[in-house]
Amino acid sequence: MELAEWQEIPLFFEAASKLVNRISIIRGNHDGNLEALVPKYVEILPTSGFKINHEIGMIHGHAWPKPEILSCRNIVLGHLHPIITIKDALGFSKSHRVWLRTKSNGKPLAKGLLNNMKIKFTDDVNKIMKQKFNVKLENPNLIFMPSFNDILSGRTINKQLKSDRLGKSYIGPILKSGAAQLDEGEVYLLDGSYLGKLGSLRSFS
Repeated sequence: MELAEWQEIPLFFEAASKLVNRISIIRGNHDGNLEALVPKYVEILPTSGFKINHEIGMIHGHAWPKPEILSCRNIVLGHLHPIITIKDALGFSKSHRVWLRTKSNGKPLAKGLLNNMKIKFTDDVNKIMKQKFNVKLENPNLIFMPSFNDILSGRTINKQLKSDRLGKSYIGPILKSGAAQLDEGEVYLLDGSYLGKLGSLRSFS
């Protein structure tokens, strides 16, 4: 940790606490020693995330979520930091931080989670999720949050890669499961402007 972080992070949370009644943080893969930096009233949650009713599961994205997250209709996650790179006719390119919203198949998600937990299962993952965790498996919408920091880099999601399957080309267990229907994913700029589906934006990279 830099000296500036020890000074600025507590000040940030002090300012934020004046705007909201509750602050919760889902620990990410760069959040070591976080407890020493944040005030005691800030709740630090595990990387496996938490649920808001039965509608929304919130996770960081670098690790598998807890089983009950797979019962949510929507999963919101970071970690990927999606970017769209658009090249013009002269060969000049510009990158934009974006939101990515896409559908997923719950069965590959469940299979990946069960494998990670070293739980043996048959092809009927719906049954094992219900028996083991009392989870009714959904096919959740995946909402990938952009980085809101101008300095942070991200992953260009419309670039033509050797493998178009993000499980090999990108990061995070949910993408590696192959469950995300990426080409049908909707891409939005930070201001909410709709750019189109990811599959159609690949030709502009």
